Amino acid sequence: MQSRTFFATITTQLSFRALNVAAVVLLLIWLFSPLGSQAALRLISIGTQTASEADLASYVDTIENNIFSSRSGEVSLMTALKPMYVSSMLGSPTVKASTMDLWGNVKIPYLLADAEQDADGWSHFSNLNLTESSYSALVGIPIISLANRNSSFVLETTYMNLDCSRPADEPLINISLNTSSPNGTFIGPNTTSSGDTGVYPVWQVALNQFVNDGLYFDGYPELLVNDTDAAIPQGTLLFQTRGPWVSRCKINQIYVESNVTCQSQSSTQVPACSVLAQRTSPQSHAPSTVTTISFPSVFVAAAYFWIRATDTLLESGYSSLTEYYLQNTSASFILSGNGRDYANYTNVTAAAFSSRLGQLLNTWFLASQVSADTMAYGLIHRNTTAIYTDVHAVYVCSWKWLIIYCVSIVVMLSAALFSIWCAFHTNVPDILGCCSSLTRDSRYFHFARGGSTLDGLERARILRNVEVRLGEVVDQSRHLHTNRARHDADEFGALSDGLGLLAVAPSDCVRTPKRGAWYA
Repeated sequence: MQSRTFFATITTQLSFRALNVAAVVLLLIWLFSPLGSQAALRLISIGTQTASEADLASYVDTIENNIFSSRSGEVSLMTALKPMYVSSMLGSPTVKASTMDLWGNVKIPYLLADAEQDADGWSHFSNLNLTESSYSALVGIPIISLANRNSSFVLETTYMNLDCSRPADEPLINISLNTSSPNGTFIGPNTTSSGDTGVYPVWQVALNQFVNDGLYFDGYPELLVNDTDAAIPQGTLLFQTRGPWVSRCKINQIYVESNVTCQSQSSTQVPACSVLAQRTSPQSHAPSTVTTISFPSVFVAAAYFWIRATDTLLESGYSSLTEYYLQNTSASFILSGNGRDYANYTNVTAAAFSSRLGQLLNTWFLASQVSADTMAYGLIHRNTTAIYTDVHAVYVCSWKWLIIYCVSIVVMLSAALFSIWCAFHTNVPDILGCCSSLTRDSRYFHFARGGSTLDGLERARILRNVEVRLGEVVDQSRHLHTNRARHDADEFGALSDGLGLLAVAPSDCVRTPKRGAWYA
C-alpha cells in the first residue's frame, strides 16, 4: 500500500532497510514510469533530409576560344573588355580576395604544385586561406543556366602561369615588331602610331618563342594536342617599362579541373560559389610550353590592346594603371599615381610580381572571352553536370527511445491489467492504509511487543518476516493468550452456527474465504 508512486516505493524500501524480491520487482516496475516519460520527450526530434538531382550547366570554353584573331573584331570588343579590365583592377580588397568577382562569377585559383593530394589527385583547401594573390585572374567564369540552389560541379579551365625574375634596373631590350623573326628574338606589338595625339603607356611585353604562324595562324594550343612535333622550348615573356625596369618570366599553360560548390542566396538571384578542390586536368592537352600567346598573330593583337587598355594618360609624368597595380594592388594607391610619380618596383618581390603580372595577363584573356560571350560572339561552350542538393527539415524518430517507450507502456499496462485481474479474483474486501496499522489492535500479533506505542514503520520492521493475510481464521488458539480472547473466539470463531471470522492474522492460521459463506 506504500508503493503507489515511484517516490513512495523508494522511500518505503529505504525505511524498511530490507531488500527482497517483491521490493526489486516494485522498483523495476515503477522505474518504467519516469523512463517512459523521458522516452516520450526524446522520441521525436527535428532533422534534415537531403535530396539530390542532376542538371546540365554550361560555361565559356577557356581552352579553345580564340578572341584575338584577325576575324574576331577586337575593336568592337574593347567597348566591354576595357571597362571590365579596369574595374577588376580597381576593385576593393574584399572583392579581390573573394571567391567571386564583381559580377558574381566564380574565380579560379592558382593550382599549387606542392599541395597535398588525395588518391584521385585532388588538392583540397579552405577559402579562409585564400588571398587576392591566390587567384589566377581578377575575373571569374560565368556559369550559364545555374539555378540559385545548393550545387556542386567541376570546371575544366586553363590559365597561363608566370615565373618572373625580380624587376631589375637594367637597360631596356630591343623588341622586334616583325612576327616572322626567328625564335629566340623578343617579338612584341607596336603600340605607337603617327596619328596618336595623347600620351599612351610606354610599358612593353614581348615573347621569344612561338609556333609556326603559317601553320597555326590565329590558332590556340588545342590545335597541337595530337602533334608529336608540337613541343617547343619554354618561352620567356619580357616585361619592361621606363625606370628602366626589366623582368623576364618563364611561361607555361596550366590545365586544371576545379571542384566548385555553390550555396543559394536569399538576398540575390546568384548563388555564392567557390572552388574547394583542384587537380591537374586528366584530359589530354597540348604541351604546357605551348601557351595561348605562343601564336604570333594572337600575341601581337592581344598585347597591343592590353597595353592600351587604360587609354591615354593625363600627362607624361604618370604610369598606367597596369604598372601601378604591379607595384601595389590597392585601388587607392593606383588612383593616387604613386604620389604623382612613375611606378617603382624596388620593394616588389619576384613572387609578388609573378602573381600580379600573371593575374593581369589571365584577366585580359579571360575577360575578353566573357565579354565576347556577353556580346553574342558565338563562342564554344563546355557542359558540366551540376548536382543540386536540397535540404528539408523532417521529423526523426529515435528507434532506441521508441523501444524504451513501447516497453514502458507494456510494463505499466501489464501492471494495471494485473491489478484489475487481482480485483476480480480476490474474495476479501480491499483494505486501505498501511498493513502495519492493521496489526496494531489485532489480537493475533501479541508477539510484537510494544503494543500501540509502536509507530507504523517500527511495527512493520518487527513484523517484516511475518507473512500476513486477510482471510478466514481457522487456528486461533495458537495466537490467543487470554481467557477473554478465547471466549471471543468461541463466540465468533466457531463454525457451528455457520458464521466464520475474517481477520488479519499470520498466514499459517488463515485460509482463503469461500464464496457464498457468511463471515463476521
